[in-house]
Amino acid sequence: MPSKNLIDYLRIHYPNTDNKELAEKLNIPLSSLRTYASKYKIKKSDAFRKELSHRFHEGRKKQYLESIPKIRLNEIEENIIIGSLLGDGSIDPGPKRSINACYTEHFSPKQLAYRQWKQQKLQRLQFKIYRDRYFNSPSHPIFTDLRKLFYRDNRKILTKDILLKLTHPIGLTCLYLDDGSLLISHNNRRSNKYYIQPEITLSTFCFTKEENQLLIQHISENFGVLFKLKKHPHGHGYRIRITNLGEISKFIEIVSPYVKEIPDMAYKINLHERILEKEVTLRKMYPDSDVILPRFSHPRHFYTDDEIELLKELKRQGDSYEVIARKLERSYYSVVDKLRRME
Repeated sequence: MPSKNLIDYLRIHYPNTDNKELAEKLNIPLSSLRTYASKYKIKKSDAFRKELSHRFHEGRKKQYLESIPKIRLNEIEENIIIGSLLGDGSIDPGPKRSINACYTEHFSPKQLAYRQWKQQKLQRLQFKIYRDRYFNSPSHPIFTDLRKLFYRDNRKILTKDILLKLTHPIGLTCLYLDDGSLLISHNNRRSNKYYIQPEITLSTFCFTKEENQLLIQHISENFGVLFKLKKHPHGHGYRIRITNLGEISKFIEIVSPYVKEIPDMAYKINLHERILEKEVTLRKMYPDSDVILPRFSHPRHFYTDDEIELLKELKRQGDSYEVIARKLERSYYSVVDKLRRME
């Protein structure tokens, strides 16, 4: 039986004091303290309950933050994510209880192999594929920071700061495989003559005219390929494309090493095969007409035997990629990728 002095002390101090601290001070078991409080209907104050709840949630938050893996993106990982965010990807702020945002994509079943390729490249970040339709990351501060960079008033934007992160051909490849197309059309500019016209287009109409112009400038300055602005009926009214055969060949040369790792996506780089398929189709449709193929006046996507020998020699003598590219009149990334494949 507790003394009256003990119960009076509990009535004063129990409502706003931690049980363990109070039990130690009174030199009684913690279980006895709880029993006395219950028996004499002594309860914690609302203020103390609120503070206890706050401390509990802060503890959980601290535990969660400490459990987050400390990851810094390498160039390949960052470019895959940036290129994909310029395409189909988005950053979800997550549920209300989530502290950090996450990356997400929704895709069609025919693009599953492409997402599996992305998952393999981003395996360190623990990306997952759900029901063969969703490609998601865990919540992480990386994506919280990217959401701040990519979104304004819940609209995806494109800025110079974002484009500074698009530095590697694999990022350009992801933008193309997400939102790009290789189109082989034809026109009838002259009577009885059908001209085959290839085109590469990026469906960037979710960005404004000014944002698309920034993208054109960045691709030109960093990858050496010149896109042009084209009006479009959807979104903000513009997309970008290439119709010049030389520029198309340069673009395909840049992205090919990565697209070839995904056989299901080969149709986006098989320029010659698709032109020939179009020729066969047109000749069947218009047997009495001439079908005019595009002229590859500068087939820069092929390396001659002499160029390959010169490439080897320049590399052996220690020339940098930039110097080799200038001597061969090739793009920087063409030289890098060619040497990697040769090695």
